[in-house]
Amino acid sequence: MTIPVTIDSCTWNYFFDNQYDLCVGLPPEKFSLFITREVELELLQIPDDSHGIDKRPLKEYIRNSIDCRKVTTTYVFGFSDLDNPEEPSRYGGFGQGTFESEDEQDWRQREKTQQFVQAGCAAKQRKKTVLRKDEADVSLAVASLNSILITVDEKKDARLGKKGPIHDAATNGGFVVYVQEVQSSGLGLADFIQKHFVVSEGMLWPVEAV
Repeated sequence: MTIPVTIDSCTWNYFFDNQYDLCVGLPPEKFSLFITREVELELLQIPDDSHGIDKRPLKEYIRNSIDCRKVTTTYVFGFSDLDNPEEPSRYGGFGQGTFESEDEQDWRQREKTQQFVQAGCAAKQRKKTVLRKDEADVSLAVASLNSILITVDEKKDARLGKKGPIHDAATNGGFVVYVQEVQSSGLGLADFIQKHFVVSEGMLWPVEAV
């Protein structure tokens, strides 16, 4: 059985900067790759130009990698917000969305996660994205309960107010891998993942727990 891996939006920048070949680095016979719907929305909103930097090569790299490597977008089952029909839906309907597990539902409803959600709703809407503050990171934190999340969002030493949903997941049982840890290990990404994680009886586990 393949190891499930979810890719954070910021990790695509890291992959692009290093011209990382997902087909070679994370081969399909060993790994299944995913992005959450919220990350997909972030990627779709990357501009062609940002502060004088041409972003079109990055966008082409992402499109080609997703297509070539067959990266799957994960949707939570649900329906569009009828009060905001112009906003892109975060949910997937029949044949597209999946029901969250009990653990994932519990994580969304826990007090700390709700604090992130409520703070995001209260924050001023950002101009360059349809997503609320921390909305994508909450989706990634939930995904990390049953999939390895690859991120560069390392905030282990950040002050308390700057530690967001991904750090919260990493310190509370989520399967979070920071690219900085991979780099310092001297291992390739695939070898690092296989050294620390394994799929047993259809579930993802840390190696030491099996």
